[in-house]
Amino acid sequence: MRSTWQTEFTAPTTTPLFYSPQSSLHIDRGQRSSSLSAVSKKQSFWIAVICGTLCLVLGIGSSRVSLWVDELHTQWTIDASITETPSRAVSGNQSPFFFLALWPLYQTLTGLGMQPEVAIRLPSVLLIVASIAAVAIGFYRTGRTVEAVALCCGWIALDWVQLFYTTEARPYAAVQCLTLVSGMLAWRLVQGGDCARWFTPPGSSPSLLETTGTQASATVANYAWWFAASMAAVACHPTAVFAVAVQVLVIFLFAIVGCRFKPAAIVVVLGAILAVFALVLVNISPAWSAREQWNAFAGDASYRSVKGLFPQIHVLGMILCAGCVVGVGRFVWRRHDLWAQSADDQCVGSFQARPAREIGYWLLLAIVPIGLAWWLTYSGIAPLMHRRYVIGSLFPALMLAASCLDLVGSRLFRVVLVIGTIAALLVVQGSPAQWRLGRWSPWQRLEGWRQASRFIDEHSDADGELWCSSSLIEGNQQPPLSPGLESYLDYPLSGLYQPESIASANIRPLVNDPRFWWEQVADSSSGQPRHVWIVHRGLGGFLLAAGRRIRVQAKQEGRRVTIVKEPVSFGSVSVMCLSVDQASRQK
Repeated sequence: MRSTWQTEFTAPTTTPLFYSPQSSLHIDRGQRSSSLSAVSKKQSFWIAVICGTLCLVLGIGSSRVSLWVDELHTQWTIDASITETPSRAVSGNQSPFFFLALWPLYQTLTGLGMQPEVAIRLPSVLLIVASIAAVAIGFYRTGRTVEAVALCCGWIALDWVQLFYTTEARPYAAVQCLTLVSGMLAWRLVQGGDCARWFTPPGSSPSLLETTGTQASATVANYAWWFAASMAAVACHPTAVFAVAVQVLVIFLFAIVGCRFKPAAIVVVLGAILAVFALVLVNISPAWSAREQWNAFAGDASYRSVKGLFPQIHVLGMILCAGCVVGVGRFVWRRHDLWAQSADDQCVGSFQARPAREIGYWLLLAIVPIGLAWWLTYSGIAPLMHRRYVIGSLFPALMLAASCLDLVGSRLFRVVLVIGTIAALLVVQGSPAQWRLGRWSPWQRLEGWRQASRFIDEHSDADGELWCSSSLIEGNQQPPLSPGLESYLDYPLSGLYQPESIASANIRPLVNDPRFWWEQVADSSSGQPRHVWIVHRGLGGFLLAAGRRIRVQAKQEGRRVTIVKEPVSFGSVSVMCLSVDQASRQK
């Protein structure tokens, strides 16, 4: 007897929402199981458990290092009362909703004694683990192969790019998870399926059609599930609107093609979506007004910037090419397919409506957000050509590769492709060498704020001054700085990583331009000799050149500055000590 999961995809009792008389998109999972070796409940469960556990271990292992400067903005945002969180989030060009949700969780975890770095990153880790579970459940319910599940879940757990955002205390892991869920629900909608049972355990609740008996009630509830996931993604970060816009377009087109949705209803649905988008965009208007600051890291629209978004994604090309070549061969030489297995385990029509349309759908979700970000950057409207703004395209790219993988009829060939792809990923990104050194993932996060703070404690005295050059884009201005901006720019050393030997009153921020550093240091001086520590997020050579510039500027004003300790680097953070003495004015 077939289980509840196996019978879920039998023909519906009523006409599906976007049913097309020419080709039904409904697929009977029981029939597909016997023809394509669809993943079983036990297989999908264990793949999710293994990959989720691996992701959790790697994530927590990588979470113990010092926060980097963008994560320190998150720490600064939730380090105050919850009433200050929205304004602090906006000052860092972020929407406040993610931080409002993070605030109580972080306070609870740190109150229980968890290390601050782990506590602030743990929600992102759990969101990616949830994404792995969503892929496993979603692929099971659509009758995908076990190899497709293993490919997507394994890549999510092992890719260094993904691991970086898995362990980053920012909203991008939430955007990935929510756009993945909304994307899968949108595809479920156009198939005429019931979204209410998509991510719920089989048999735990009856479908909406069973409880309401009407297609209209089911339609409203299904849209509510998709709408909630989409709006939550856009609320976390406005760039999620790119992915949601593609989903809206696909739903709209299928509504027209299916001829089952009245035009007035389409207008109402799209109007509601646009209204919510407008509200969200109004809420992040301060960040939009500061978009010119992003040019420092997201203003490049060259081919190199596009290629560098996901450095290892080209490894998936072997899946795409192999799947498409084999699929085309099967389509052209139907009964002469060299890759086909027995009649009980071969693909049912490589280019039937479901796989062809599904490939097209995930292709749109993968490339359209990147294309829009590139166009907005190239046209000068807003610099968005950065990995963090299109990170939601990574999961659709994996779903696309999995769809192409399922075009291959031979199970043995699919297994070889998956093992080869994961092995190539690990070799290309250098995982074995790093694991032998005991490192989880050294990619990109090398800011030693904690080590720099300890170094200052070992070599400074109680009356020293500490200046923080955090290199945040908000520091691209001339002094004087407002008190609120000062507290933000010096937070790397006045917050979690404050040296014990220097009082908080003696910690001040430096603007990004070193030409103004002497002006800031001199203005805060009473003219008495003192030691001045400068911590700079950048190269030691830059800091040494800035110290020499300060010495020349001070000499012109009759002051003497000596470099007591030349720059010492801790990852991408450098420390230098100056001695500022009173001297007679030079003639």
